[in-house]
Amino acid sequence: MTDYSEYSEYSEYSEYIAPIVVEESYGETKKLLTSAYFDKTLKQKQVFNTPEQLIDKLGSTVSRVSLFSTKVVDTDEFTGIHYPNSIDEDDIDLETLKSRKEGYFRSKKITGSNTFTSFNYGVILFHSSNKLLFNYSVLEFMIKNHSLPIKFTSFDISKIYKFRRSNGDINIGMIKENSSLRISRSMNKVIINIKFDDKSNIEDDTESFYNSFTYLEKSVPLKDFMELNDISSFSIEVPNYYEKYTSKLSQDKIKCPCKIDEKILILVNTHYYFQVYQHLQNYKVEFDREDFKTTLDKMSLTLEL
Repeated sequence: MTDYSEYSEYSEYSEYIAPIVVEESYGETKKLLTSAYFDKTLKQKQVFNTPEQLIDKLGSTVSRVSLFSTKVVDTDEFTGIHYPNSIDEDDIDLETLKSRKEGYFRSKKITGSNTFTSFNYGVILFHSSNKLLFNYSVLEFMIKNHSLPIKFTSFDISKIYKFRRSNGDINIGMIKENSSLRISRSMNKVIINIKFDDKSNIEDDTESFYNSFTYLEKSVPLKDFMELNDISSFSIEVPNYYEKYTSKLSQDKIKCPCKIDEKILILVNTHYYFQVYQHLQNYKVEFDREDFKTTLDKMSLTLEL
């Protein structure tokens, strides 16, 4: 417990501030205060009576975890419900947790967010019954950042690829894990993020390099990347998460379903379905401008050089 007595003027804000130690000249140090953003709604249980309320909450949650990493332990970031025994679940294997009717507590980084955030930003704490809400937050993040998660594409992220450096040299690397395609305004092109290591031969141990978090990174034009690696086509398919959810529910694969009213979930899904379709249309325009041959069908986009 931090003693805030020496900061009496800040006492009413003690939940939201923390001291940091700053080294000064001649070995002397000084304590300063830094604020820690805290969403007060996390201490309140959320009741969603309309789809608009849920959509607003998804949007605010995505914005908060993208910019701040402060968490309330054992509290679902969508509903504000506290699960006091979730720490004990660390010693239980995942398959056992999935079979429990009461569900389990978990954390997960938003799909595709590594292009925009580093750990531990982009991480959401939620109860397993709200996995559908987490999936909607993935769509919300994608739309907010005008991006397309690599996970939604047909690219093989386990492969080693060639890419061109700024000086024209050809190097090898891998597609950055949990990353996204995005539109670079400086290049005026769709780009892909490649990670590489100049000091080691990644072909010697591809698996270790894939799991590594120490690497260099390069953003390269997608079209140039495809041409250099003889990739003639690829596809993008955004999941219809509600359809997947109801399908698993009917097969009894979900032991602890979402407790939010089904009508609200359907309307929220409809909202994101149209948002995603518009998002893919915007990307189709961009790809067409770069002379790709494109085909848009519902929530999927196919491209050829």
